[in-house]
Amino acid sequence: MTISTAGQSKTATRSGRGARAARPRQAELEVLPLSDDEWRVNDPARAERDGIPLVGFIKKIDEMFEVTQLGAPHEHLRFSTLAMAVAYLQWPGSGAA
Repeated sequence: MTISTAGQSKTATRSGRGARAARPRQAELEVLPLSDDEWRVNDPARAERDGIPLVGFIKKIDEMFEVTQLGAPHEHLRFSTLAMAVAYLQWPGSGAA
C-alpha cells in the first residue's frame, strides 16, 4: 500500500508468511490526503475494471480513524491506526477489491 501525506510518501508491505497460492492478490491502494485528518483511498486496478478507482474515505476523529467505504455509506468502522483502516479497505472480503 502507498500512503501519501503532504511532502512525503511511505510504502508499507505485508509479510508473505502463511500466504497461500489460492489466495487473491491484495489490492495496491493509493491513499491521498484531502486535509490533515481526511484521506481518499483509490484502487488503480479497479479503475481499469470499473472506471472508478475510489474505494472509500478515512477520517481521523479524536484518536480513531473512521472508514467510509464506497457502496456502504451508512457503515462507519473505526480503527486505532491509519494503516489498519487502509488494510480493511484492502482486503477482498471488504468489497473494495
